[in-house]
Amino acid sequence: MFKCYKIYTQRLHMRWMAGMISEYFGGFTIYRTAGYWNAKAEKSVVIEIITDETAAEYKIRQIALKIRGFNKQDAVMVTLNEVNMEIK
Repeated sequence: MFKCYKIYTQRLHMRWMAGMISEYFGGFTIYRTAGYWNAKAEKSVVIEIITDETAAEYKIRQIALKIRGFNKQDAVMVTLNEVNMEIK
């Protein structure tokens, strides 16, 4: 079973984020979106990583903490869902 992690954060320092995430995972998707934090709209991104790596949870936590610190954010949200996935 694969796990789908999504990291929700502000749309800042996109090149830095992509480079940093690439150090942990070879593949991921970044969606540009609009989000709200404390009832205020902000430009946001959702970073989606689908993996079956056993160390993925630790890596995701490290990524989220690095993003939160680098972007000087109060919080970065992470969600997790189990997914069926195959590459054809």
